[in-house]
Amino acid sequence: MAMSEPRVRVRILVEGAGEFQGELIRIHAPLTVQEFSRRLPIEGFAAKWDYAVYIQTEVRRGAEKAIKSIKKGDILYWPMGGYLALAFKDYGAPAQMVKIGEFSGEYGRLEAVRPGARVRVERA
Repeated sequence: MAMSEPRVRVRILVEGAGEFQGELIRIHAPLTVQEFSRRLPIEGFAAKWDYAVYIQTEVRRGAEKAIKSIKKGDILYWPMGGYLALAFKDYGAPAQMVKIGEFSGEYGRLEAVRPGARVRVERA
């Protein structure tokens, strides 16, 4: 992604939950978004928190522009584990979370995702 590209459209495929459309949005965390955009497609196996489905990534960055609250539809990066997370509920950020984008769709479908389900984030 060129540093001048403010948004990168992505398609998110989640086994058992279907497809979601989203964007990585540079203004939220420019260097982190640039790193994720460069690494697309990103694939992994799902795990869950109370409010999000997440996958392990190879990205290792600090908490650039950490947020205090999470909204359903947020695409997040958790620096401590190198995780990419898809929030399906509003929640108070339990740790240093970095918002890197947003996605849309039927968020409730993510609540039923089983551990180990395949997740893929790719350019749309």
